[in-house]
Amino acid sequence: MKFLKKLALATASGAIPPSHCTDSEFIGAFFSCCLHSFTNLLHTGKKKLDCPDPQATNPRTASNTSTSVIDWAPLIKATFSPEADSQNGTRCRLSGRSVLCVGGRIKLYPEYNRLIKNCDGCFMAFHGSSRDSLEDLPRFLKQADMILCPVDCVNHEAFFTVRHYCKYSGKPCVLLERSEIKHFKAGIRKLAEMVVSR
Repeated sequence: MKFLKKLALATASGAIPPSHCTDSEFIGAFFSCCLHSFTNLLHTGKKKLDCPDPQATNPRTASNTSTSVIDWAPLIKATFSPEADSQNGTRCRLSGRSVLCVGGRIKLYPEYNRLIKNCDGCFMAFHGSSRDSLEDLPRFLKQADMILCPVDCVNHEAFFTVRHYCKYSGKPCVLLERSEIKHFKAGIRKLAEMVVSR
């Protein structure tokens, strides 16, 4: 491209007479330059693909490969396993903290509530359906001690409100890849780990 710019400037200024370059030479130079740029672009793209994922080296990433970290919250991808629980020999403890579930399946709310109560927590819910006003969500977020958000079943505006609030307030938040009970259990376990580390 630089070659073409120089050639155009030189031709316009009269430094190179128009008869000096034939049309076929100009077209050949143009395609050669395009091919060179395309090759550089492919080479740069390959380098980026070969580089390790920066999240893989992020110190906030859990040792469990089922949990990855988005820049503001862990994302639970795998399911809860009772075997891991028995190996650790520890029981999930939320120590009286209130957990706000933003989104998820309404029909599972009674089970979500039972799971959080079993871990000595208090369940709060904001679904974002017609009965919940999005204007109330910031108040719920402020009242809660921790947040769980199943990303497969949540209003987009509610999700972005949670994201903005948690990212800038630093309030503990865990995202769940799915709303199912097994993912919810894994999310509660992650929140309990956050309680211990604080």
